[in-house]
Amino acid sequence: MQGKSYSELAPKGKRQAEQVAKCVLLLGISNIISSELGWTRRTEEMFSDILKYPIMVDIRMK
Repeated sequence: MQGKSYSELAPKGKRQAEQVAKCVLLLGISNIISSELGWTRRTEEMFSDILKYPIMVDIRMK
């Protein structure tokens, strides 16, 4: 199934995720809830590295 396996983000996706994480930091958002889909896992890791707080995963989000 698409999105279920662990897949890397493309270079453009990595740049976009980093930019969004920095904006989230500036906005003072303190909680992020993500899906368990494969490509979101890498995005979550990037966000967590920049934001310095854990990302919550909700298995109901598909």
